[in-house]
Amino acid sequence: SPIAGRGQVETMPAAEKKKLVDTDGELGLTMDPSLLRGATADLLIKNRSEIFSSNVLSQKDLAQLHESTAIVSFLHDFFSHSWRTARLDKWAALLLYLNAQAAALALVAGSVFWALLENFGVVPRLLVWYMADRHEMTTGMPILVGFVSGVTFLIHWQRIRAFFGLGPRYCFLDKVCIDQVNDSRKAAGIASLGAFLGSAENFVVLFSPDYFSRLWCCYELAAFRHLQVAGKQKITFLPLAFPRVLFANAVAIAAACVPHAFISVFGPWLGIDINNVSTNFYGAVTYPGSLLWCWTMYECQRYVDARDMIDEQLENFSITKTECHDEKDRPRVEREIAKWFGDGDRDEGIRKFDEYVRTDVRELIDDMIGKRKPFSAGLPWLYIFISSAGAILEDIQSFTTLYLVPGFQDKVYCFISGASCILVGTPMVPVTFLWCSSTRFRFLGKAPMIVLAPLIAWLPWTFLITSFLSTDYTFCVVQFWLVLAFGAVVFRDSIANLLGINNQRKQVQKKYVQLPTHSYGSNL
Repeated sequence: SPIAGRGQVETMPAAEKKKLVDTDGELGLTMDPSLLRGATADLLIKNRSEIFSSNVLSQKDLAQLHESTAIVSFLHDFFSHSWRTARLDKWAALLLYLNAQAAALALVAGSVFWALLENFGVVPRLLVWYMADRHEMTTGMPILVGFVSGVTFLIHWQRIRAFFGLGPRYCFLDKVCIDQVNDSRKAAGIASLGAFLGSAENFVVLFSPDYFSRLWCCYELAAFRHLQVAGKQKITFLPLAFPRVLFANAVAIAAACVPHAFISVFGPWLGIDINNVSTNFYGAVTYPGSLLWCWTMYECQRYVDARDMIDEQLENFSITKTECHDEKDRPRVEREIAKWFGDGDRDEGIRKFDEYVRTDVRELIDDMIGKRKPFSAGLPWLYIFISSAGAILEDIQSFTTLYLVPGFQDKVYCFISGASCILVGTPMVPVTFLWCSSTRFRFLGKAPMIVLAPLIAWLPWTFLITSFLSTDYTFCVVQFWLVLAFGAVVFRDSIANLLGINNQRKQVQKKYVQLPTHSYGSNL
């Protein structure tokens, strides 16, 4: 992401520059500690990531933004991105990256907490109804409280964290962390890219199809790879196409499943006994909302098209083909890449960096979003969990009332039905859509799969949630363990990331560049 004003580095007097920054070639490794500044994550997502807007700001606005940053000793995240990409896509991606874990915990904790208040009689049970099968009770308020809690934390966690005694998360964004008003400090900050990178725990690529078409984006990636401390710093690729798929899925599932919380309200209007709700009526409630899965399928097709474009781009990548706002910067960037990857040999350095992008970078992307292989998810499980809250909260609520279900086998039956829905059945809905969005399934174009989306959504629910195919206890127990095994295969990349056994965690380093064993950030 080209930093505004980088061209001024060459015009700064050498003596003045030396006072603020010491450099290793073009890559500044140490600098005046007052230059190392971080913006809070809250600032980055404030007003739907208005900070990522390409609008030209006044000197006063730029000064105020820079003053809102803080002098730090290290950075949690260094965000690399293309300014060409829409800021709303970045905002949604940042919400997932920064707030998804807190949101997942909040929606579960909020639902369970309210259910416990009901169970202990602190608050009355509201919106109560019972299934005809095994007389399982559903109470709507824990579902609604959990849903609201999850959405609130997803959007506002960076502000809420202060109430839990947690400090702000500091990030680097060139527009605010480098002084855009004082020319001397601006030039010194630009020249100190290495110090910013060396101080960052995570190098986060807000990944769009045009990322690898920009020279300065590639330069930032190459610089971080050169400085990366194995085992302590990591690269994360966050495709900006994720949020659109997940938002469409969230809206469809919420529209299909949240109405279940209100069956006690509209059921009697339709002549339904809320103490004996049939499975057929329960399913029928989801049908109107299921139509929105056509939108989810459409977004999945767009995502697959973007992913195919990225695959082709990575396969044919060469930094010599990238675009640059000022072609005078190209020799400078290529000189540094030659030094880091080719011991000063331009052709060898470019060849090795191109190979690094085509192989290592591609593997890192696969670790993040799932390998393009059969029976492999194309989305991280945690993100799907958040977008599936509308359905999953029903099962979380059901766990809190299991003690009311008579008989041990009935309790087990209700538990494995809910667990299979949470862990595999519901998360498989958008995954199945992604599989069906591939070009091999696009007979007569994209439209047929979009029309069939509501029916396709029921396939994983029918086959992967116990009790749909059969209510026999033995059958359901066997089916449950088979479903868990299937889910472990499909979400193997998410499990590997959770356990820290993905490619990036491996100690064996490839031959492109020798990684240092010390942190440049400690020199500041």
